[in-house]
Amino acid sequence: MARTKTGGQKSRTDRQAGIATRAVHVGESRHGVGGPVMSPERLVDGCLEQMGAISVSEESRSVLLEFASKQGEVELSTAEQDGQAERKVGEVIRLVAATHEFQRA
Repeated sequence: MARTKTGGQKSRTDRQAGIATRAVHVGESRHGVGGPVMSPERLVDGCLEQMGAISVSEESRSVLLEFASKQGEVELSTAEQDGQAERKVGEVIRLVAATHEFQRA
């Protein structure tokens, strides 16, 4: 388990939030009215990259994209939206971790 700067252990949620933040910054984003916005496709690509650059089947990718599309675009302009972005990314990361391709990697 990863350790914090103070020597304590990072929780699973803290580690997921870190991965989520990196995944959000991996994908290209466009600017919306309030700030940067990431499409569901970029979200899935960023999560796959951060989870070890794994390749998934078309079926798995379709399921990931369908889920991400239902979540909507990821907006990164305010602290509240950053929290929502981390939640959305975290949910996609959990789905990536549940794919056959990730389990067998």
